[in-house]
Amino acid sequence: MNNTGLVEVPVGTSLGELLYDVGGGIRNGKAFKAAQIGGPSGGCIPREHLNVPLDYESLNELGAIMGSGGLIVMDEDNCMVDVARFFLEFVQDESCGKCVPCRVGTRRMLEILTRICEGKGEMADIDRLIELAT
Repeated sequence: MNNTGLVEVPVGTSLGELLYDVGGGIRNGKAFKAAQIGGPSGGCIPREHLNVPLDYESLNELGAIMGSGGLIVMDEDNCMVDVARFFLEFVQDESCGKCVPCRVGTRRMLEILTRICEGKGEMADIDRLIELAT
């Protein structure tokens, strides 16, 4: 973003307004790819949803959450698999380890994403990730 920092906008402001009107757009004229919202357990909102109002219901419909309201903006150069792996590393580090889906499921997802990032992924990995995430 050209303008970074802590800002407060009314609930319902569109993602596009926040990125382009408040944030001044993407640095170096690069294309917007996605915004990660709601912290590590949140979700990524792709370019085709720039008009989404930033409110609880609208984000929930996209599979994201408001969370703390933090926003990480990614441009055309960011790899979404690397982004997912980064957040899974965080979730693994922060897990208390008491429940199997978090302790084992996210570890398995992280292993799969790491393998994909190393160029050793398989098409079946996508189905495995969906099954684990579900």
